[in-house]
Amino acid sequence: MPEILTLLTCLTFELNNTSLKHLGCIIQAMLAMSGRVTMLGISRWGGKGGSYRTIQRFFYSPKNWPTLMWIFFRTHCFCPQEKYAIAGDEVVTTKSGHKTYGVDWFFSSLAQRPVKGLAFFALSLVGLEQRQSYPLRIEQVIRPVSEAKAAPPPSSSGTIEFDFRDAKQFWGLEDFMNISQTAVTNAVNLAFFMVNLSRRLLRDFRREQHPQFSILDLKACYRAFKYVDKVIKLLPQKPEPILISRILNQVANLGAIHSVPVTGISPE
Repeated sequence: MPEILTLLTCLTFELNNTSLKHLGCIIQAMLAMSGRVTMLGISRWGGKGGSYRTIQRFFYSPKNWPTLMWIFFRTHCFCPQEKYAIAGDEVVTTKSGHKTYGVDWFFSSLAQRPVKGLAFFALSLVGLEQRQSYPLRIEQVIRPVSEAKAAPPPSSSGTIEFDFRDAKQFWGLEDFMNISQTAVTNAVNLAFFMVNLSRRLLRDFRREQHPQFSILDLKACYRAFKYVDKVIKLLPQKPEPILISRILNQVANLGAIHSVPVTGISPE
C-alpha cells in the first residue's frame, strides 16, 4: 500500500516542507475519520502534528490548487495509452447563514429548485476508455444579485457527476464550515484533491486484491490502522509484526464491504 507522504513528494516544488507535512497529516485523518469532515473533525483524527491550530493555519493559507492537482494527476494518475477529454459541470452545496463567502441562491438539480448555498464549476479530464474522471480545476461561482434565482445552468452530466458524489459523500464538500474566501477555496479544492488521491489508492487495491474495492473499504483500512496504532502504543511491549498484521485484518474488515487482506499498511 503506497505511503501518503511518498505520494505527495511530487508537490515539493509547490509546497514548502511545513505545508507538505500538514497536508499529509490532514489526508491521513480524512482517510481514517468518520463523521463530518470539518476542521474540528480533522483535528480530532489528526494525531501528532494535527492540532486544530495547525489545521486552521493550513486552511487559511492560500494554495495554488490547479497546479497541485495537475502535478498529482500527471505523476500518479495519467496513463499515456489513454485518451482524455475535458468535461465541465457545476455543483451546488447547500449552506445556511449569511457569512460564508459567495453564499447565495443557486439552482440545484437534485432538489429541482433554487437552494441557498455555494456553487462551484469544475473542469475534469475524463479517460475515454476507462471512463474515469479526474478534477483538475475548481472555481467558485459568484452570481450577481440580478441572477441569484436564475434558471439552471447547462449540465454535462455523466462521469464527472461521480466526482461530485465522492467529494460530497466522503471528502467534506457538503460538510465544511469555513466562511472566508481562502478557507472556502481550500476546503473545496481539498475535497476534489482527495477524489484524485483516493482513486490512485483504490487502483492498487483493485489490481492486487479486489476489483470492487470501494472508498468505504479504503477508509475502513486506514481507520483500522489508526485504532490499532493507538492501542499498540498503550501496551508495555510492542507485539510481533505478524500479530499486528492479524489484528489489522480483523479490525479493517469490521467496517469494510469487501474483505481483503491488509498487508504492509503504513499511512505514516
